[in-house]
Amino acid sequence: MDKFVLITGAFGFLGYHTALKFKREGYQVIGFGLGEITSRQKQTFYKCYFDYLDFTALLSIKEKLSVVVHCAGSSSVSMVEKNVRESFVSTVCCTNDLLEYVRLYQPEAKVVYFSSAAVYGDTGNKLIDETGELKPLSFYGEHKKIAEELCHYYRNRFALDINIIRPFSICGAGLKKQLLWDACNKFKNGITEFWGTGQEKRDWISPSDVAGLVYAITMQPKKEKYVFNACNGEAVKNCDFLKEAAHYYGINVPVIFNGNKNLFDPENLVGNKNNAEKQLDWQANQQWIDIVHKYVDWFKNN
Repeated sequence: MDKFVLITGAFGFLGYHTALKFKREGYQVIGFGLGEITSRQKQTFYKCYFDYLDFTALLSIKEKLSVVVHCAGSSSVSMVEKNVRESFVSTVCCTNDLLEYVRLYQPEAKVVYFSSAAVYGDTGNKLIDETGELKPLSFYGEHKKIAEELCHYYRNRFALDINIIRPFSICGAGLKKQLLWDACNKFKNGITEFWGTGQEKRDWISPSDVAGLVYAITMQPKKEKYVFNACNGEAVKNCDFLKEAAHYYGINVPVIFNGNKNLFDPENLVGNKNNAEKQLDWQANQQWIDIVHKYVDWFKNN
């Protein structure tokens, strides 16, 4: 009997990696979202719905779903600050519509919501676990926090199997934004100056490892603890990260930082991975140096 998974935001970077994982595991993948995909990528999907996510659009899906993975929503802190209302609709309102659709038409499906480590804010120099206080610094993080609250409410009120993952710093070949994309474009033009102090700490994880975590959640029975960090648990200073990227790229000029700070960027964003490892028997396979090298190779060959 076919197993169906619905992935919202399926044609974006994370959504497509998640779709690939479920396809390899034998699922029929229903993709929903905006964006463009190649004819080869389209072969990953059983069905594709190129539409804006809302309750009415979801009614087109008639298959009995085993899993729903909700990747759709705003994906950039800076863009959200410029379009706060649009972000609220795409993150909060769309999540509410999806949960209501699941409640009414797919109550047996296991749901995984892609939140973000941005919900934590600046927690000081420590590993962040899932029970910590949520104090987002940006509208992006605040909207994710509100969407999480909807997930908690629907889970507790209607006994739905809803789970939340909080990815930390995701990077992989094909991602055309964020730190490594900016860095490689600078290196290409002989620029080695970056924003910040270089002492900011991040926790890097590959999209395939995040997709593996999502799949691991779906393989387990309903859990009492249902919020999971998606992280490696290793603190990497931006200066070390970018020095390694520059060295591997072939840049011999020192990497420097302008000393400026961004209001929306915490000094430390490093996760505790113990909950996912213990409850789900999951581990990240790629370390940060592997992520850097694979990304630079991809950039230079495309």
